[in-house]
Amino acid sequence: MKWVKLRRYCEMSGDSADAVQKKVARGLWVDGLHIKTGPDGARWVNTEAVDQWVESGLTDAQATPTAPAASPLTGLGRGRGSARRNSI
Repeated sequence: MKWVKLRRYCEMSGDSADAVQKKVARGLWVDGLHIKTGPDGARWVNTEAVDQWVESGLTDAQATPTAPAASPLTGLGRGRGSARRNSI
C-alpha cells in the first residue's frame, strides 16, 4: 500500500505524529510527496517516497533548500577594519 494514514505510519515506523510534522517543517519531507491531506481531512503518508528518502541518506542541510550556502567570502580577512589595524 502506497499511502497510509498518519496514525498507521506512526504504528509501523515508531515515529510520533509530532516527529513527522517536524520532518515537514524542516524540509526533510515535502508536503504532497511524502505526506498530504486527503479529501477527508486525514493526513496520509506515502510509504514509497519515505523509503526513497531513507535510502537517500539526506540530512537536514542537504534536503532543505533554504539552508544557508557557504559564502565564497567566508574566512577572508580578519573581520571589520582588519586592514587598518594591520597597516598601523
